[in-house]
Amino acid sequence: MGAAPLTPSWHAERTPDAPAIIMGSSGETVTYARLEDRSARMARALRSRGVGPGDTIAILMENNRPFFEIAWAAQRSGLRYTAINCHLRPAEAQYILDDCGAVALVSSASMAGVIERLDLSVIPTLMSAAGDLPGFERYDDLLAATSAGPLEDEREGREMLYSSGTTGRPKGVRKQLPLAAFGDPGSAPVIVAKGIGALAGTRRYTCARRRSITPRRWCGRCRCSGSARRWSSWSASTRGSA
Repeated sequence: MGAAPLTPSWHAERTPDAPAIIMGSSGETVTYARLEDRSARMARALRSRGVGPGDTIAILMENNRPFFEIAWAAQRSGLRYTAINCHLRPAEAQYILDDCGAVALVSSASMAGVIERLDLSVIPTLMSAAGDLPGFERYDDLLAATSAGPLEDEREGREMLYSSGTTGRPKGVRKQLPLAAFGDPGSAPVIVAKGIGALAGTRRYTCARRRSITPRRWCGRCRCSGSARRWSSWSASTRGSA
C-alpha cells in the first residue's frame, strides 16, 4: 500500500539522503535511507525469531541512535513497543516487563546493572543495541546477518506507554492494535501522521510556560506576561519531519 505521509519510510522514498536523526551529544547523523534499511532489517530479524504481529517488545536503554530504528521496526511490523524508563529501579522495570507481556527485550551495556537483576527467563529474544550484555545478541551483528528489504506483509504497530506510577503501580495504555496493512489510511497511526501534515502549513507558536500550542501570539490559558512570553515557530521545526 505504501508508506504513510510524513513517516520515515515516506521520507526515505523522497529524500533518502536527508538527515533523519541527528544525535545532539555526538553529532552522529543517520539518513532516512539508513533508517529505512536498518529498521527493515530489524523487523525481519524479529520475525525470524518468532516475534510477529500482536506481540510486544520492550526497549530499556538510554537515549541513543538505535532506539529510533527499533521503534520504527516495531511500528512497521505490527508490534506493540514499550519504552521503559532507563532511570527505573530493577523491580520497577521488572513490573513493566511482566505487565506488558514482552516477548523480546532490547537493551544496552549501560543498563547492565539493571539487567543483571531482572528475571528474563520468559523472554526468549534478547538483544543489546549498544555494547555487550551476557546472553544478549549483538544488534549490529544481527542486522548484518539479516537480508535487506521490508517484510512482505508489513502491518501497522502501536506504542504502549506507561504512566509514572506516582499513585501506585505504573499503568500501561494498551491502545487497540490496528494490524492493518502498513500505510492503511484508516489506521490510527496514519491518521495521526496526516494530522501532523495538515498542520505543517499553519504557523503555530509554543508557550514556554505552559508548553501549549496555539495559533495566536497570546496564550489564552495562562495570559503570559511580556517577560515570560517566549515564542518559537512550531511549523518551521515540524515541516518536512516525521
